[in-house]
Order: sequence, then C-alpha cells, then structure tokens
Amino acid sequence: MPTAQEAQRLPKQHQATVWRQMSAAYAMRDYEDARCALERLLRELMHLNPSAARSLEEGMEETLTIHRLGLPELQLVVQRWII
Repeated sequence: MPTAQEAQRLPKQHQATVWRQMSAAYAMRDYEDARCALERLLRELMHLNPSAARSLEEGMEETLTIHRLGLPELQLVVQRWII
C-alpha cells in the first residue's frame, strides 16, 4: 500500500482522487471488482509516483485476501486501518 508519505509526494491535485479510488476499491465486496479497481489505480500511479505504485502492487494481493474470503466485517476494519 502506498504510505501516507508516498501519497503526500503525489501532485496535490491527485492526492484526494487517489485516496478516494483506494477507499472505493477496498469498500467493494467482490474480489474481482476490487482487484480491477486497484489495477487501474496502479496504472495511474505508475505515471504519478512509481514508488507509490510499487508499494500498492506489493501489498495488493495480501490486502485483497479478505475480499476473496468474503469477510465483510474484517474488510471494514482493514479499510479503516489502511486508508
């Protein structure tokens, strides 16, 4: 996941959008939908901040495990913790 410090290195005009996209992806109930949303964000981040993109890519599957397992209560906890 991109850290708060990496997110702050994004151009100001993109920071809020990136956080909204991440939040929306982690709020999705379906694994495949969430994965696709994060992959779209990953492609965007590669142009804005490659370090943040690599960080998202490294932790993406682990953080999506709760989607795959279908644990909505845990999903809410992790979403609040990560975002």
